[in-house]
Amino acid sequence: MRPAPTPTRTVARTAIIAALIILASAAHAATDSPSLAAIATDFRRTPITVTCADSQDEWRAMLEERGVTYSRAVKGFTYPGEPHVWLSPDTCAEVGTSARATFAFLHEIIHTTGERDEAKTSCRALAVFRRFLRRFFDWPKEFANEAYRLMAKTHNCHERRATADP
Repeated sequence: MRPAPTPTRTVARTAIIAALIILASAAHAATDSPSLAAIATDFRRTPITVTCADSQDEWRAMLEERGVTYSRAVKGFTYPGEPHVWLSPDTCAEVGTSARATFAFLHEIIHTTGERDEAKTSCRALAVFRRFLRRFFDWPKEFANEAYRLMAKTHNCHERRATADP
């Protein structure tokens, strides 16, 4: 026969369970980025949360927990229509300084509008990419145009008509 739980045992057991829960949730904790959230919110004109994984292992775990197949090529994700963007640690660190990272960020922001189609999302992002770079990251016009051309090469959009900002 099992002895009746004492108040001390009950408190100790509760403390252990609480510690395990905290450790388990901290294992995949990520960092919200207020600066990137401010940019996404300003661009969308609606509150957007941006969460950055703190490591590649954490990024892998975040993706797998959400049913997204891990690949180093996955730079970010969102649930279309939901006001939350998750970014890989490399992407978070490079937004604003790398054309590819900044485009990935913008692509995910476009998904928050509800667009599910990857090609359409990329084309919508490409259509505003130069203005996005110039407005939020103060890229000179020539650099923004070059970044646009770089991204246009990898996305088959009809937006390729214009090669430079007017």
